[in-house]
Amino acid sequence: MENTDFLNIQGWMINELNLKGNELIIYALIYGFTKDGVSEFRGSRQYMADWTNSSVRSVQNVVNSLVNKGMIEKNNHINKYGSLETSGYKAINVPKLSSEKNSLVEKKVHEGSEKSSSPLEKKVHEGSEKSSHNNIDNNISNNIVDIKEKNIKKESVNSVIAEYTENKDLQDALHGFVEMRNKARKPLTARAMKLSLNKLNELALDDVTKIAIVNQSIVHSWSTFYKLQNNNNGGQRQLTRKEMGYAF
Repeated sequence: MENTDFLNIQGWMINELNLKGNELIIYALIYGFTKDGVSEFRGSRQYMADWTNSSVRSVQNVVNSLVNKGMIEKNNHINKYGSLETSGYKAINVPKLSSEKNSLVEKKVHEGSEKSSSPLEKKVHEGSEKSSHNNIDNNISNNIVDIKEKNIKKESVNSVIAEYTENKDLQDALHGFVEMRNKARKPLTARAMKLSLNKLNELALDDVTKIAIVNQSIVHSWSTFYKLQNNNNGGQRQLTRKEMGYAF
């Protein structure tokens, strides 16, 4: 996160939704991406953890709380293998009256200012007002683009795992696999992790089998994933050294 990054936290989020702490930050973050009512926020939980200066697990608890309170909507996206590919979020509990109240206050202030201003002051004010609105719109647009670009650039092995599954046991197994690869001096890149997870999807559909396959690779120090081996010699052949990933 850069020192110049910022979020747009609006008063109604506090006054009308009674949000505070990390719930307020994460709601504002999601709202910034989805305020058009169409877009979804698909940033990683690690990205949200960076904004709240907390752990991925804490962020997940906050997100679940916001979903349960009806503040945000969660949409799961399933890949062609039937596994969860990613989750998208939308801010849905947006009060309509808040913007109308703000507009009314701005109108009254503006009208009062017009009555007390000279014709020259009015022209300067109108020109300044137009310039101010344009600058605000440009800043908001540029900031959203910057945040989206940073979200893409910050992709890591951990964020790929977090986006791949919400199953804690499967996440732990995958982190163990990454640790084993690091100790073997064969660290995974984010792209390599994605390719490995695609292969895992080809080998199994359910999380229980996936966990067993990942643990199998950890036990044998294999560099990738293979079909779950049968320990009772029921016709399964022994994998070759190349198949075990030594040439990976």
